[in-house]
Amino acid sequence: MRNKLRGYSFLLGTGSVLSLISLVLVIRYLDPYGARFNVVLFYLDLLVLIMSTAALAGFQLRQMFGQRERAENYFFVSLRQAVWFSVIIAGSLILQSSGLFNLLNAAILVLAFIFLESYFLYAKP
Repeated sequence: MRNKLRGYSFLLGTGSVLSLISLVLVIRYLDPYGARFNVVLFYLDLLVLIMSTAALAGFQLRQMFGQRERAENYFFVSLRQAVWFSVIIAGSLILQSSGLFNLLNAAILVLAFIFLESYFLYAKP
């Protein structure tokens, strides 16, 4: 199982590096006012970068400071929480660029994901 986790970690690390390179290329070469696709590509790259970096960091932190559970549990919980975190950050930035971001929207977004994560933590498979 260790090899499978190493493979997952390698894929996330590779995805993180590739999305960082892609994000730099998008910022450097694409005009945000030219086409809507450029903006979508920027937010998609940002989402993948945040998700992969947060998943790797969460997995490492859970291994160092977490309870003694199976490593697969650490990995999948970290990945799920990284997806939520990246959606919150990217969603907040999209709302901000549209002029719709305020404290109430941010609180509702965060509370929705807190309730969703609570459901996943306490639901019995």
